[in-house]
Amino acid sequence: MRRRLFHLVIFLMICGSLPAQLRFLIQSVPPDTPTDADLFVAGSFNSWNPGNLDYRLQVNNDGHYELEINPPP
Repeated sequence: MRRRLFHLVIFLMICGSLPAQLRFLIQSVPPDTPTDADLFVAGSFNSWNPGNLDYRLQVNNDGHYELEINPPP
């Protein structure tokens, strides 16, 4: 039993430090949104900076806004 618990703890420690990818996909915006609008994502991963160019969503091939980031664990 102790051995299994030890392996579980080691597993959780390893998984807790693995990088993750996060994808934001905005499928619709309010109808009065300008077609050339810049949309940004803000959160603790970028110090809540709503104008950080690294977190600007891009229009994908489907016409949706999209952004993929690799936030810290």
